[in-house]
Order: sequence, then C-alpha cells, then structure tokens
Amino acid sequence: MDIAFQTDKKRTYYALDFSKLPAGEIRSLRYNFICDDCRQPAFFRKAASSGQGPCFGAKHTDKCGVPARATGDPWDKPGDDLVQKLEADKTKIVLNLGKGTGAGADDDGFPKDGSGKGGRSHSSLGAGASRSKIQRNPEKLLRALVDAPSFRTSSLLIDGPNGEMPVHQFFVEMKNASRKLHRGGFHGFWGKVTRTNVWNGLRLFNGAPAPSLGFEISDPLVTQIVKRYNLSDISDVVGRYAIFLGYPRLTQNASFMMDVPDIGHFAMLPKRDET
Repeated sequence: MDIAFQTDKKRTYYALDFSKLPAGEIRSLRYNFICDDCRQPAFFRKAASSGQGPCFGAKHTDKCGVPARATGDPWDKPGDDLVQKLEADKTKIVLNLGKGTGAGADDDGFPKDGSGKGGRSHSSLGAGASRSKIQRNPEKLLRALVDAPSFRTSSLLIDGPNGEMPVHQFFVEMKNASRKLHRGGFHGFWGKVTRTNVWNGLRLFNGAPAPSLGFEISDPLVTQIVKRYNLSDISDVVGRYAIFLGYPRLTQNASFMMDVPDIGHFAMLPKRDET
C-alpha cells in the first residue's frame, strides 16, 4: 500500500515521500506505522532491486478496504486511453534509474523510486488541486512509447536528474537526436537499434551515418545486458526497441556520442512485446 499512519509523528505518510527522508530517520520510524483504514500494525518497505518501488506492508483485517483498492500496477496496459487518464489526473512521472545509479543512491537528493505496484502518491498544488506521482523505470516507459503514440507527444511531466520536463521533450526518437537541441541535456533516446560495432574497446550502437547519435557501452555493461535479456550475443539488440538514457556530447573529433553508465540507463523490449 502507498499510504500509512506513523504513530510517533502522528501523521500520514505516502511511501514515496517517506522514502526520501534521511536513512537514519527511516530506520527509526519504519516499523511504527498502522494501516490508515483498519489500524493494524504496518511497516515500510524500501525500493527493491527488482524494480518494485517503496511501499507499506500490513496484515489487514477482513473488512479493511485497502486490499480492495490495491488492484495492481496502474500501468499494466499502456495505451492512449491510459495517457488520457494520466493527463486528466495531472500525473507526474518519477523516473526510476534503479539501484547502483546516481538517482537510486541513498545519499542522493533525487527520489529513490521503483516501478512497483501501488506506486502512487499525491502532493498538493493548492486551490484544491492535486497531482499524482507515479514511479516508472525505463523499460515501462519504453513500452508506453512504443504502444501509445499519444504518450510520445504528451505534456505529462517527468521528474529526472535535471528536474521536471514534459514527456514530449524528455523522450527523443533516436533518429531525431539533435546536436543543437540535445547536447549536454539528460534525455531518453528510444527507437529500434540499427547497428552495432566495437571502437576503441567500447561497444557502440547506432551512430552512423553521421551525424547520428551513437551510444557507448563498456564490456562489463555488455555482459549485464546479455544476461538480463537472455541474449545469445549483444548483437541481438540490433532490430529491437531500446532506450538509452544519458547526456549526449561531442567528442574531440566532433562525433555525436553518449556514454551509457550502467544497466539502469538502458532498457529493451522482449521480442514478444514489440509491435
């Protein structure tokens, strides 16, 4: 569940907001919760390496309404209808880059979030309005980009390492990557991978013909990708939908390149999920 009452502080917390507190405060308060409905003891669960976001757990009474409301991931079936609902709810997407990344570190100011069930919280906008926040990792976002054309052009806000940005500006189709518009900014570049090769000890994706944006991946990350997606070889990425997140730059020889620092900044769709 995404909300619980803290008995020491005598206030209600959303799991996403509670996860941003200092680590020591979380440790001292995490077990002193009760369900906001049935008042049974509850506890806080931090974001998991599997991608499940921060949440609260409890053993609810039979009459408690919370389990009935926890109907699962609200992004199970991304599509244009879902985009309309998110826009009507003024939903803000919180980008989850996973453990081991700058965005997921305990000492980082950026939210430590995941893509788990019930990953919503609410923050006041004043004048009776509210904005829902939903946590999403790159793979979920890539699936939405592929399945929902209206998501690509949406003005929904996404909260990333450089702050908030409209979805239609944050995500860029690889073929539309621009040296003038995107160099130095943090973006998610998505689409079908067209080619791969090795240059100066790094695995490269796309980048040709010039001036196309190319993506640099180190050997350890290549190994992780092959293992995570059960590939026979890293070249299996070619022809698949993928997303690379990072900061494009110009190299000394004026090539348009982007370093992919870790597995949290890359995702691809299984073949069965491609359309």
